[in-house]
This record gives sequence, structure tokens and C-alpha cells, in this order.
Amino acid sequence: MGPNLSTVDATVFGHLAQAMWTLPGTRPERLIKGELINLAMYCERIRRKFWPEWHHDDDNTLYESEESSDASKTHSPLQDFSFYSRTETFDEEGNSISHTPDTDYTGHSLFDSDVDMDDYRDHEQCK
Repeated sequence: MGPNLSTVDATVFGHLAQAMWTLPGTRPERLIKGELINLAMYCERIRRKFWPEWHHDDDNTLYESEESSDASKTHSPLQDFSFYSRTETFDEEGNSISHTPDTDYTGHSLFDSDVDMDDYRDHEQCK
């Protein structure tokens, strides 16, 4: 993760986050938090940057590696910000696209373009 997050960062985070936070106590979680400490800390940095409100009961997790002793384990508490969405912080006025009835320049609805209405009406009249 450099100064700008890339699609690779987002993809890696998406896969690792599932193992780290939705599968507690499983072998993948123990592997990431135990032996692959750099990946665990990488996910923590992304999580804290984009979801500071994301709070778990186990946020005082101790990350350890094979070389770490009890005194050198990384302790990472996260403050409780309560739940809120960061999407509300974006300015939507400049980026919003107005949807009006004038948007459809053909004069046909999606339903009209996908279904031949004449055949449907003929079928209804035969009943």
C-alpha cells in the first residue's frame, strides 16, 4: 500500500479481510495473524483508513510472529466511534446525475424494447 490505494490493494484486502474478521478462530485467521504478521498489519491499516468506525470486541488483538516475545507483541486497540457511514462525507452535489423523463431519447421503455407487445396483445385477444 503506497500513498494511493490501488485495485490490487482493494482485492487483497477483500480476500484477507474475510479470513481475518469473518472467520474468527479458524486456521486462515491464525495463519494471517500469527505467521503472516505483515499482511495482518496491512489489512489493519486499510481498515482504519477507510472504516474508522469498524469496531470489534477483539480489537485488542495481539499480533505475534515466530520471533516475537511476550514483551514485543504489537497491541492495537481501536477507539469506539460508533457506527456511521463514510459515504455521507462525500460531496454528492457536484457528482450527481439527474434522472429525468427526458433521459430516454427513443421514447420507448425498457419493457417495450425487450418484448414485442404486438404478439402479447394478439395472445390476449385469443383468450
